[in-house]
Amino acid sequence: RPHQGLELVIESVPEILRRIPDFKLFIIGSGPEEEKLKRLVERRGLDEFVRFLGFVYDEAKLSAILSQCSVGIAMYAPTAHGLTRYLEPSKVKTYLEHYIPTVVSQVSAIATSHLEKKGVVVCIPYDIDALARTITSLLSNKGLLHQMQDKIASFIDEYSGEKIFQEAFATSVPALKGAS
Repeated sequence: RPHQGLELVIESVPEILRRIPDFKLFIIGSGPEEEKLKRLVERRGLDEFVRFLGFVYDEAKLSAILSQCSVGIAMYAPTAHGLTRYLEPSKVKTYLEHYIPTVVSQVSAIATSHLEKKGVVVCIPYDIDALARTITSLLSNKGLLHQMQDKIASFIDEYSGEKIFQEAFATSVPALKGAS
C-alpha cells in the first residue's frame, strides 16, 4: 500500500550494496503498489538484490523466511492525514517475535516512545541516506545485532501474556477476596 515506505527502502539499496555487496531485500506481501515497485526495481537494475515474495499465508513458511533475515525494515512514510503515527505497528511486532532487530521511521509514535527505549528498534528519519547508513551499520556490526536480539528476548519475556496475566491475577485476587 502507499505510505509503507517501500519506495524509500528500494531507493536505499544501491547505497547499502556499496558497503554490503551480498545484501538482499525481501519484500513480503502484495498489494496495489506491487507492480509499480517491481518496475522501480527493474529500472534501478536491482532485480538480483530485491525479491518480491508475495503474501505468505503459511505461518511456518513466513517464520522460515524471517529466520534468515538479519534486520527488519518498517519505514512508514509521513502522510498528510498522519494516521500512521497512531497505528499499532504489527509488522514491527512480527519482526520482534522472530528476534529481528528493526529499523523504523520516526513516524510511528509507538515505536519511538517505547520500543526504541527498550533497545529493540532503531528509529530514524524518513530519509534514504539515514536508512542506508543505519542498515549498513547494523549489518556490519554483528555484536550490536546480537545485543539487540538479547534485548528483544528480554522485551518479549517482559511482555509475555503469561507474565501480564500473572501480574493481573496477583493484583486482583487480594481485591476480590476483600470484596466477598
